[in-house]
Amino acid sequence: MESSSKSASSRTQECLAELEARFKNTGSPAKAILLVGRLGTGKSSLLEDVTGLSGYSQQSADSVTQNVEIAKAVITNKEYFIMDTPGFNPGNEEETYREIIRGIQAIRPFARIVGLLYLTCVNQPRFDGFDRKLAQFIRALCGDEYIHAVTFTTTFWTVAGEEQLADFNRHFEFLQSKWKEVFGAQGLNLYQHGQEYNASGLPTGSVINWFPRRNRDQIARHAKEMIARNYDGPTTASPRIVEELDANTPINMTEAGRILDLHPPPAEESSSASNGQPGRESSEQYNSASSGDSDPRSSRDRSRPSAEGVNDTQQERERPQPPAPTWGQTLLDVIGRLARNVEINVDLGGGPMRGQNFAMGSAHSGTLDPLSSVDVMRSFGLDYSREGRLRYAARHGIGGEPFSAAWGDAIRRDVRRRYG
Repeated sequence: MESSSKSASSRTQECLAELEARFKNTGSPAKAILLVGRLGTGKSSLLEDVTGLSGYSQQSADSVTQNVEIAKAVITNKEYFIMDTPGFNPGNEEETYREIIRGIQAIRPFARIVGLLYLTCVNQPRFDGFDRKLAQFIRALCGDEYIHAVTFTTTFWTVAGEEQLADFNRHFEFLQSKWKEVFGAQGLNLYQHGQEYNASGLPTGSVINWFPRRNRDQIARHAKEMIARNYDGPTTASPRIVEELDANTPINMTEAGRILDLHPPPAEESSSASNGQPGRESSEQYNSASSGDSDPRSSRDRSRPSAEGVNDTQQERERPQPPAPTWGQTLLDVIGRLARNVEINVDLGGGPMRGQNFAMGSAHSGTLDPLSSVDVMRSFGLDYSREGRLRYAARHGIGGEPFSAAWGDAIRRDVRRRYG
């Protein structure tokens, strides 16, 4: 296992920067996998096993992941960005969920969440009300169409003898029955972290002693092979939470938020959502929460995980974002949407230009520039934030250097073609 003096926070920032740079260079999102489970289920140990890094699991009762942490794993020459999340415990559900959302917001412009590992301890003979609630939360977070991408992972398989192994196997069967009750699905993806697997990727039923170094390497190899088996192929599905965030759904109104009975968001969060910028406020909070080390970028005011693109036009960099619409503006917006077929002549540097029309999709103070991709997206009610433009380009196959003039023109033309 690779030892490094870097902190988990600095590695996370490096991964965020790499994700952004990779997306700019290739135009395709990276693969990301989430680790989710109760407190103390071994998520950080699993992260170390699949990445080959150390410093995440300190093997102590006080070693608890407080913030989302991201590390890169290279498995069969393919990259996966593994996101370790804080463990759930009775009383910390809302705080933990909001931290997970901050992590998802930080990566979703540049990565696709191809899977989720749901971790459960096999050595704790229980499936109490909180376990059931957490399973329901996982189902709500992912959506039924995404359950095939969830791997139900049991941990702590180290046993003292055959009798204890028999107890663990009975509890494992019990867990499977409970998971099927909650998820209503057959053929769940199962992985027993600490068991022996054969060359076909099937468990042999024997357990690997965790503590000798060579055995830990064997356990790590099986974990990497599981990642390759389950997540190597192409994927098009996204977890429900990503679709909800794309739709600017308030966190407390998401399906997972409803399971946790979240309180309504604070006023400033609602304002951010109403401006069509779900990723901006969340990624700022994420960077603020995870900037405990001396990463020089963490002291900067950033609207997303890493440095701004150098090719933004001056106009787009300096244009202020609009305030939350008033009741009157909302009414005008409705009227504007009903009257999108009305052609409005725009004065472009002198007199009116014959044949130059601009469809106004919403009412905002000030003049909208028909040559600005930001204003054109805004006029049709689309997410015109930096993250929104990146997602639009990726979704509709628009290439080029993000935030360059040519890239913005391509987006503007595509929006007018689709919505105008």
